[in-house]
Amino acid sequence: MSEKPQHDGGGVRFEKTDVEGMSVLRAGFVLLLAAGVISLALIYVFRVMVAQEFRADPPPAPLVRAEIDRQPPEPRLQTLPFDDYERLRAAEDDVLEHYGWVDEKSGVVHIPIQDAMEQVAGKLPSRGQK
Repeated sequence: MSEKPQHDGGGVRFEKTDVEGMSVLRAGFVLLLAAGVISLALIYVFRVMVAQEFRADPPPAPLVRAEIDRQPPEPRLQTLPFDDYERLRAAEDDVLEHYGWVDEKSGVVHIPIQDAMEQVAGKLPSRGQK
């Protein structure tokens, strides 16, 4: 590449030689080899660091090892609060939209809210009436 560009008769300039393919392959091989060596070195370093971290951790208390399935005392936090909320809403909707017993012995029932509003709406006085 140290040669001066040549002219072909029409004023177009070009280089007389190209890059050698073997030197490009050698450079690529050296880069791949270096990347492999660096990767292996990093794996070794990380394994050493993990081993040091485990040695630095204190061992778990004897009670922890003995009671693996131990639960915290009541009351516990909800694990699935949205599922609990949906179940509550479904139970409330069931009471509001269907017939059912409140107290079967005394004969108290509940009716759907829409039916109750229609029954009560006709019996209430309006503002103009006294």
